[in-house]
Amino acid sequence: MYINERMRRMARVKWEDDRTGFLRLDMNENPAGLPEEFVRGVCAQIDGGLLARYPDQTRLTAALSEREGVRPEQIALTNGSDEAIRGVLETFAGPGSRAVIVTPSFEMYRIYSEMLGVELVRVPFGEDLTLPLDVLKSEITPQTDLVILFNPNSPIGEAYTLEELRELLTACRQAGALAVIDEAYYPFGVSSAVKLLEEFPDLIVLRTFSKLYSLAGLRVGYALGNQEWIRCLQNGLATYNVNAVGLLFAEELLKRAHEYAFLEIMACPGGCIGGGGQPIGTDNALRQKRIDALYRLDASLPLRKSHENPEIKAIYERFFTAPLSHKAHELLHTHYQEQNTVSKIG
Repeated sequence: MYINERMRRMARVKWEDDRTGFLRLDMNENPAGLPEEFVRGVCAQIDGGLLARYPDQTRLTAALSEREGVRPEQIALTNGSDEAIRGVLETFAGPGSRAVIVTPSFEMYRIYSEMLGVELVRVPFGEDLTLPLDVLKSEITPQTDLVILFNPNSPIGEAYTLEELRELLTACRQAGALAVIDEAYYPFGVSSAVKLLEEFPDLIVLRTFSKLYSLAGLRVGYALGNQEWIRCLQNGLATYNVNAVGLLFAEELLKRAHEYAFLEIMACPGGCIGGGGQPIGTDNALRQKRIDALYRLDASLPLRKSHENPEIKAIYERFFTAPLSHKAHELLHTHYQEQNTVSKIG
């Protein structure tokens, strides 16, 4: 019997416990969810016919095309941005390919790279939680196939300006590498790289409805890029990869985004703590403000330990020793050090 040895060797930790009554900060979910009025209104449109038919992606694709200012052929809808990540690595890399990524960042890039035999060059942030462009650019060589960027990055909060992105994308072009910019946390404090697609054809931008739009449970994402690269990406995707209910909710959110102020302030106070593109290590006041906001959500909120990630753990060990308000210190530091029940964000 054949088994992929890369799959056999992989070590993955998945959350399998009942999460009822717990808030996992490492997931960066909106703790309140979408307004009940909105949810009830969309659910009223769900009937047996919708559930019986295979999903139709044309309406959401058209809405995104108008919103993003690109042609429908430049958009691929995906089952969350996770499917887009795997699809990009499957399509534009392979066994022995070289991909450059900053670390810490979203762990699925490492996991999919291991699955596919892609060499992942991980460029770490510095002690001050910043990453000079020249350090990152030095790893972009003619042997590089993919360069993966995050704008902004989670959990660091580091973000790039459009001019910095142009500098990095120019380095990718000179090296002959495809650039991928993960905008899962757009628009929190950053400008989108979508406006750079025409200038840099070898660029793919990834988006999700899980963060700003609070649809993590319905798995809706999308990729934007030049028509040929999107066609290649779509060739590897399942035919009906996004479910009809997810499509409906995403369509309605785009139609009514102007009605809801929450779409501009959706960031969870405990998520992407650096926030707004500001590195966590350089803004103690913002960090304290966000943690105090978390405390005010519910002082009795039970928190539990999440999976281990040595790089994230090291960052938050330093985070917990920083000056915090008395209440935040009581909630986070004391529970982490003495009871070992607080969620390690990451």
